Amino acid sequence: MMHGFNGIVLARSTSDFPAIRREFNRRLESFHFEDPKSFNRVITGLDTSFEAAARNIVGNQVERDRAAILRTVLAIMALLFVLLPTMNLVSINLSRIMERASEIGVRKAFGASSRTLITQFVVENIVLTAIGGAIGFVLSIIGIRAISAMELLPYFELDVNLRIFGYGMLLAVAFGIFSGVYPAWRMSRMHPVNALRGGAL
Repeated sequence: MMHGFNGIVLARSTSDFPAIRREFNRRLESFHFEDPKSFNRVITGLDTSFEAAARNIVGNQVERDRAAILRTVLAIMALLFVLLPTMNLVSINLSRIMERASEIGVRKAFGASSRTLITQFVVENIVLTAIGGAIGFVLSIIGIRAISAMELLPYFELDVNLRIFGYGMLLAVAFGIFSGVYPAWRMSRMHPVNALRGGAL
C-alpha cells in the first residue's frame, strides 16, 4: 500500500470500458483502510496506456483531465515542431514556381484560368509530398528492422504500425496542401507579360 502497482484489466470490447470504470470507482469509494490514521488515501485510476502516462507526467495533483492536458501540450509542441518545415516548404515552393514563370505566362496567355493553375500546382505539391512520405516510410522500415536486429535490450522488438503510417501519409498530404496553396495563389496573380519577363508580380 506504500508503493506503486500496475494491474491489467481485460475487457471483451471497448464498449465495456465505461461500465468497468464505474464499477472500479464504486468499489474504490468503499475501500477499507486498516489504519486510517496512517493510510487514508488511495491514488489510482483505471486508465488506458495514454492516461497512465498522463498521470505520471502531469502528476496526481491535477484531479481531472490529465489526458486532455497532455494532449494539448503535445499538440502545441507538434505544431511548433512542424511550423519551421512548413515555412521552408512554402519558400521552396515559391522558388520552384517562380522558376516556371515563363510556362505560367504562356499558359495564362493562352487562356488558362487562375483556378486551373492553382489546382495544377497544388496537386503537384501533394504528389511530391506523398512520394516523400512513402520514401520516409520505407526508410523507417529499414531503420526499425536494423534496430530490432541489434538486440540492444532483451525482449525489445519494434514493428511497423500501419495505422501510424496512414496518419503520417495524411500529415504529408496536409503539408502538401498547406505549403502549396499560398505559392500557387501568388503565382495565379502573376500578369502574363511579367511572367514571360521573369516572374515579377
